[in-house]
Amino acid sequence: MKKILPLFAVAALVLATACSKDDNLGTKPQISFKSYSIPYILDSLVDNFDVTFQIKDGDGDLENLFYFLPIIDSDPATATDTVFQFRRMPDIGTHRGGKIDAELIYNMVGTDFKIYNSTTQPDSLRLKVFVVDEAGNSSDTILTPKLGIVK
Repeated sequence: MKKILPLFAVAALVLATACSKDDNLGTKPQISFKSYSIPYILDSLVDNFDVTFQIKDGDGDLENLFYFLPIIDSDPATATDTVFQFRRMPDIGTHRGGKIDAELIYNMVGTDFKIYNSTTQPDSLRLKVFVVDEAGNSSDTILTPKLGIVK
């Protein structure tokens, strides 16, 4: 019994440490999708919409640039294209030295997402996105949920 109690205490400590929330973000920025400002349908009347992301960085050295690549699922050329467009973020990098946990709302305009030609029958659109900090650390590239395209 005396040997089981210390073993149980060590096991409980390991479980508590493994299950505890790690608040240390590290130096690699993180980005995650939160929402669209429209239902999951794009039609010809939609000229712009907002995409909301959550951005976190442990050392606060984000470059103020947000990279995205629109993917039209019925157009194979957009799936192989790796030329990301970039847009400025609103001075997120001014928090250098501190943690960043910010919400980024990006307004997609027609020239950002109406990139298909009239001969294709687009069925849905997604975005690949990432951010990079000044030390060259890149977040993981994420893929947003599909938006159906109705013509």
